[in-house]
Amino acid sequence: MKIAIIGAGVMGRTLLAGLRDAGGWEISAGTRRAETAAAVAEDLGLPAGTDNAAAAAGAELVVLCLK
Repeated sequence: MKIAIIGAGVMGRTLLAGLRDAGGWEISAGTRRAETAAAVAEDLGLPAGTDNAAAAAGAELVVLCLK
């Protein structure tokens, strides 16, 4: 199952880390700023970018972690 997390603030990063640690899912992240996307990719080892539509493409579940 592919899961996309849109928003990589505190809540989004927590979900990303938990899903990564649990395993069994293909995970992608979309965020507003390139710096945040680079940090997610480096810190969590997950694909991340600033194109939310690309992050959500093909996902069976999209989680919005936005204020």
